[in-house]
Amino acid sequence: MNIAVVGLENFPRNKVKIPDPRLKVLQGIFKSKEIVPASLFFLGPDRISDCEGIMCSEGEKLSLIVNDMDFIDRKLSGGEFKDRELFAKAMQILEGERFLWSAYSEGELDEEELKRLKEYPLVTVLPTIFLPDDSDMSALPERWWHTFGRAVFFTAGPKDSRAWLFRIGQTAVECAGIIHTEIARGFVRAEVVPYDVLAELGSMSAVRQMGKLRLEGKDYEVQEGDWVLFRTTG
Repeated sequence: MNIAVVGLENFPRNKVKIPDPRLKVLQGIFKSKEIVPASLFFLGPDRISDCEGIMCSEGEKLSLIVNDMDFIDRKLSGGEFKDRELFAKAMQILEGERFLWSAYSEGELDEEELKRLKEYPLVTVLPTIFLPDDSDMSALPERWWHTFGRAVFFTAGPKDSRAWLFRIGQTAVECAGIIHTEIARGFVRAEVVPYDVLAELGSMSAVRQMGKLRLEGKDYEVQEGDWVLFRTTG
């Protein structure tokens, strides 16, 4: 996943590991040799068209709004086109110094309208986290990746405790494919325990004794914080 970083000079660039204290707990439970955090890519503003979300300083918020206003103004001045009425609505939102994504989150734009706006080179349609100008990653809210439609599931065993980013709503078989296509191809079932349950009980033996280990099929929608063991054929 690519995230554009705009105006936050203290943020890293390129591949970034996502700190997650839950991994340390899992390492203790499973006696894992190492911890492997989930990762994504933080790119500069010149790569914003390649990104699915934005980290933006408060000081750069207006510049992104103005860029979209300029594009919309040119479209509105160029004659009739299919989304003229929608663009007029978008312009009103931007004139109020609000991102189009914020208007969608607040119900002012519906899903279909946002989808149509995303067909154009507009940046304020992207989910965005705003932070003070001198922020670093420590300023990010907990589970900040939810803003970008992502969640984390865990795998853990003696070799490693590992976090995996997935798109919210993905199924067990789809998440298996994130690890390896062969695991998805041979998927039989998923053994699942929510992280909070596993951390509270402290061991897999206690999880089993308490009847907290669930068996899920390929259509199960994986949840944030699930520990998952994928069982396969062969």
